[in-house]
Amino acid sequence: MDSITQVALGAAVGEAVGGRTSGKKAMGYGALAGLLPDLDILMGPFFHPTEQLLVHRGISHSLIFAVALCPVFARGVKKMHRGDPGSFLRWMTLFFLSLVTHSLLDIMTIYGTGFLEPFHPARLSTGVISIVDPLYSLPLVCTLIAALVAYRKKWAHRLVIIGLVASHLYLAGAGAAKLFIGRHFDAELAKAGINHSEVMTSPAFFNTILWYGVARGPDGIWLGYHSFLDKDSTIQFQFFPRNDKLEKRVDAKVLSRLKTFSKGWHVMSEKEGRIYFHDMRFGALDETTPVFSYDFKAPDKRPFATGGDSVDIGAYFRRVLGEKPLVSQ
Repeated sequence: MDSITQVALGAAVGEAVGGRTSGKKAMGYGALAGLLPDLDILMGPFFHPTEQLLVHRGISHSLIFAVALCPVFARGVKKMHRGDPGSFLRWMTLFFLSLVTHSLLDIMTIYGTGFLEPFHPARLSTGVISIVDPLYSLPLVCTLIAALVAYRKKWAHRLVIIGLVASHLYLAGAGAAKLFIGRHFDAELAKAGINHSEVMTSPAFFNTILWYGVARGPDGIWLGYHSFLDKDSTIQFQFFPRNDKLEKRVDAKVLSRLKTFSKGWHVMSEKEGRIYFHDMRFGALDETTPVFSYDFKAPDKRPFATGGDSVDIGAYFRRVLGEKPLVSQ
């Protein structure tokens, strides 16, 4: 998820593990550990844009990364703060949990996280929550701020725990919503007579009310949206042809990396002589223009820009509230 959320989660975990023994230091070091895995973005300039997609959330988000670094950080803290009453084991636990919860939360999104690297190349993802969801983040952020303001109060530590519990109750609710949405998309695809081999669902940005589903067919991807506030539960699916014939006209190495990243949930298109690669796992916020669009003639342009920049935000939130269609087709 976004780095602000990850810093807040790390700080809350740090406070929960070491706040009573080490005070604000526990919260601060937890926040730093929560941010650390996302510093892999600093390596971006050294890689091709399509390599950056796989470097991000790669080895820095792995279990072995957390296991290897937690004792190093714990020893460093014990040397820097010799009078700190927290034990080496407590500090090691704090750093391990702050690092590993970052990765586990990222796995809850659709992007893909190399939690098992370097032993296994799988990019784990579940599509339970959006990469930005204020309803998950706000309980963490608000309770941390309140606890810092009143840190000497006995209830400050408990307030942070309440924030952690509230955020993860919301996450559990999102998981339950995904189970319902998955069954609903299966039923709607069957009703529409759409031949497909696999379905993937994910909440749209900023919420868990509006969801989208992508179904992999023999010749392309079917995409549909459903909001829990829709008066009509029927899902209208849009078809995106895979256009495999375009593959011969682009750089094979770049295409291979994009395919690895998208896990086969891709289509290609051509417009005005330019060929695009679309990772359909990220949906299409206007239900026609994919969010992820990589332009082979503009390799330095962020692939998420084309779809996201064209969205009517007002129309998007009206769609969340149950208004169909998202924009006029």
